[in-house]
Amino acid sequence: MTGLSPIPELAGIRIYDLAVYVFFSVSGYLISTSWYRLPVPRVYLAKRALRIFPALVAVVVLTTFAVGPLVTTSPQYFSSPQTWGYLGNVTLFATFRLPGVFEGNPLHAVNGVFWSLGPEFVCYLVVLGLGLLLRRRRLTAAVAMTALLVVVAVLPVQPLGETASAMVFFGVGTIIAAVLDGRRLPLWPVAVLIALWVGAAALLPDLWPLAPAACLALRALHRHRARPDVDTRAATCGAVR
Repeated sequence: MTGLSPIPELAGIRIYDLAVYVFFSVSGYLISTSWYRLPVPRVYLAKRALRIFPALVAVVVLTTFAVGPLVTTSPQYFSSPQTWGYLGNVTLFATFRLPGVFEGNPLHAVNGVFWSLGPEFVCYLVVLGLGLLLRRRRLTAAVAMTALLVVVAVLPVQPLGETASAMVFFGVGTIIAAVLDGRRLPLWPVAVLIALWVGAAALLPDLWPLAPAACLALRALHRHRARPDVDTRAATCGAVR
């Protein structure tokens, strides 16, 4: 956002894209674990709303009515429809500009990460839908999510966009949660994943750059064991982000 270059990369993936992929993978794992622990729709949705909306509303309101007026170069800040349109971010439809705010930056977005909240909440709803459809049949859920990811991967929109890629990694996290069933993750799935991805790359070359991110996500989950405070930690992570 500040125009610094060169952008650090790992295996050809921009470092901030890699971070998003890992975050979505861990999120998929934690959110699915939360559903499996207490598969009650209203409780699940309440937890998901509490994870996203309090911090989001606070950030949007403070940015619009505190930060914006302090730094804007626009004399019509409060009379501009763009200012009031920025409040629409609380509905998860991302709006990035405020009049006269950060206009001197290479990227004029006031908060560039808002794009991820809508796709993430859609992922929450997918978990809920699969949970209601399949109930506690974890392995069936894992197979269903795998099939869904394959469909996404072979869609004629290649290479995968940032949003679709992030949602794919959320799906990877849900599959890990379904298969592990609260058990500790060993490292051997990383090796298996690499082997599978090498084979998939022969048929779908555009998927190849995502392999290092998936492996890193699995490594991040290696020492995680589901605990009762999973939703508290998830809420904190979402708020910090």
